[in-house]
Amino acid sequence: MKHNVSKNTIRHLSEQTTGSVDNDVCPPSNKFFIKKIELRYATLIAQTELDMMRNSNNGITHKHERQKAEYKSQLSKLKQILSKIPSGFSLGQTMYTRISKEQNQKIAAEFSNYVRPRFLMHLAENQSNSLRELGLCEHSINRMKSGLAPADKNRAFYNLTVDHIIERSGSGELGYNKDYDKKTTKYMKPTYKVNHFANLILIPDSIHNGIKNAINKTQNLPSSELGQSQWYTTLIPTNNNKSNVYKSNKQKDYQKFIHKNNRRIDTEIRQIFYLSEQLNVEIELFIDRSKQKNKSLANNFNTSEQANYIYKSRIIPTLQEMVDTIETIEQRLGQKKENSNSTNNLTSELSRILNNTFMSNLDKNIKRAEKVIGYEFAKNFRQKRNRLIEKYSKNNKQVTNNKTYKR
Repeated sequence: MKHNVSKNTIRHLSEQTTGSVDNDVCPPSNKFFIKKIELRYATLIAQTELDMMRNSNNGITHKHERQKAEYKSQLSKLKQILSKIPSGFSLGQTMYTRISKEQNQKIAAEFSNYVRPRFLMHLAENQSNSLRELGLCEHSINRMKSGLAPADKNRAFYNLTVDHIIERSGSGELGYNKDYDKKTTKYMKPTYKVNHFANLILIPDSIHNGIKNAINKTQNLPSSELGQSQWYTTLIPTNNNKSNVYKSNKQKDYQKFIHKNNRRIDTEIRQIFYLSEQLNVEIELFIDRSKQKNKSLANNFNTSEQANYIYKSRIIPTLQEMVDTIETIEQRLGQKKENSNSTNNLTSELSRILNNTFMSNLDKNIKRAEKVIGYEFAKNFRQKRNRLIEKYSKNNKQVTNNKTYKR
């Protein structure tokens, strides 16, 4: 099976965003886009200088000076990036067809709670050699087999992210239509086409945020009208990238772009929210498949096999990850100075999460799943969570809310 994301694939996906295919229409060249970006920034800088001349207020003038410096900085950074495109990538033209903010949120939730974990599982099961080339340890690959983020035994996480090649916010028809993904494992359900594996790649966060997003930002794509289509230039994998994993022809690039660190404690606290959302989705799917007994599915597997797979491969490992995260938070909070502003802010945030509505929903779903299974598989999680609530909610009485976090 091929896993490459070629320029032809990019073109095909781009055409799908508009819902039409026209082989006679060629996108503008990279040279055109670079000139267009330079003209845009020259216009922004000139307009800022004109505004400075029209306003004598010192406060407004300083604001314009900062804005002008920011424009120059962004343009300078772009030129540096374009002179050093990392091996394994090239500048390529893709179509951006803006979708609604509400639809983008639906796609993001599906990706975070369902697709991303299965994509990591897919990579660990089918492209493990590519992961080893990145320098990932066996423990991190085993974590990925359960849909968990790659990290070593000491919970030092690799700075890797799953990137959408065609942007979610500009996915057009791909962001509204669902279908079974033909490149995935057998245990899947229909998902938005922009979340299909052909449009995903595991890359270093430093390339994703530091290079690709920086290029995209200069083109002001979100300002386009809803449903409007336009070509733009962005970072895409090259033809010789034969997997959904970042690959460089230069070994030193792996040391340059890939590293691992322990998460900040506030990031670990937010992970409780993300993991609970994933568990809610998995448990609801598990219960649905369990109710259907041995009903045959379109992919030649039955519902009982799916339910068993979801329970063993996703629910139990994710629940254990929740326990490990709670233990890590408790240990690290114990090392911080009591009653300091930073500690109080962290414990307050932890209390909000542990008492949030989504956590109550998780408790209800777990009990439903335990009824199906026939025993309390989440007993350890409950004990850990209740201990934290008792310990850190004493001075944070008004903590229950429906706060969510940006994905």
